Amino acid sequence: MNKGSVSIEIALIEQRHDFVCNTTAQVMNFLEKQGFTFEEVLDGLMNYAWVNTNSIDTVCFLMQASLSLKKVEDNK
Repeated sequence: MNKGSVSIEIALIEQRHDFVCNTTAQVMNFLEKQGFTFEEVLDGLMNYAWVNTNSIDTVCFLMQASLSLKKVEDNK
């Protein structure tokens, strides 16, 4: 790859990341207004990842995140 195509690829990766972050923030804001907790959303994402992708790594990551949040809540 030449420098120009690498620069374009990096810019596209950054734009994709920004889009996903912004969209996730907007969806979370909407879901929280509907009464869903972050833990419930994580559990839903975990179920989605298992059913639709069978990605064990993703499911494990989301499960760890959910359990960590529950531990924090329990220790308050």
